[in-house]
Amino acid sequence: GDRLVILHGEPRSPSMSFYSMSGSKPTAVVAGKGTAASARHELTHLFTRTGNQYNDVMWSPAGGVVALAMFAPGDTCMFDLLDIETNTVMASRRHDRCNRLLWDPSGRYLASCTTTELRNINAKGHVEDGFNIYTFQGGLACQVKREKLFQFSWRPRPKELVTSEMKKKVMKKLPHYIKIFDNDDKKRKTELMREVEAVRLKQAEEFFGWLHRNRAAVGPLKARRVAQRGGYDSDDDKNYKIEVTVEETVLSSRDQI
Repeated sequence: GDRLVILHGEPRSPSMSFYSMSGSKPTAVVAGKGTAASARHELTHLFTRTGNQYNDVMWSPAGGVVALAMFAPGDTCMFDLLDIETNTVMASRRHDRCNRLLWDPSGRYLASCTTTELRNINAKGHVEDGFNIYTFQGGLACQVKREKLFQFSWRPRPKELVTSEMKKKVMKKLPHYIKIFDNDDKKRKTELMREVEAVRLKQAEEFFGWLHRNRAAVGPLKARRVAQRGGYDSDDDKNYKIEVTVEETVLSSRDQI
């Protein structure tokens, strides 16, 4: 990694200063008659957060996101997920009785869990013990209650096949890919809408066909039906009194001077 955080100040309310080593400054190295240019990395201050009560920091293996946690012994754990690029807290979460936070190797998920030490195997458990799994943005993906959880471990992941240079190329062309994917999404949505419209049109045609067939079947029986009802024709609109009621609701109002 090329970033670090330093906790300093009062222990009860420490300040957190974030730094980066990604910045570089060109330097010249003279060897014999030739001159070679090289880059020297420099420590750059990104920002400082104050007024916090964090006592632990866990970086995401993917970088860019850090979990800032405040553990209260035997009580609870409150943590924030901070986006380093924008200095924005994406989510704040709380897990009662939590004593461990663990990032998965990909950096996409974070687990908060309540574990019991094996040497305290006879200790009384709690029905609320277990683990929660969150996305790196703070969304709750899974919640499991398990009394006397002794260990939580993520499955190891193999080495990535995509190199850092390949990732940089993809990120550089990302706006172009986004346009392509957006166009594909729009085309797919249009296809789905056409399929839905075709199904609805078929259903409407089947309904109106059934309606016309039944009207044609009962048409010759109308005179007999009216006679049996003493001359009352239920299909005649003159036998009905139609009232139209209009209700007006004021959604908002504004006085202008």
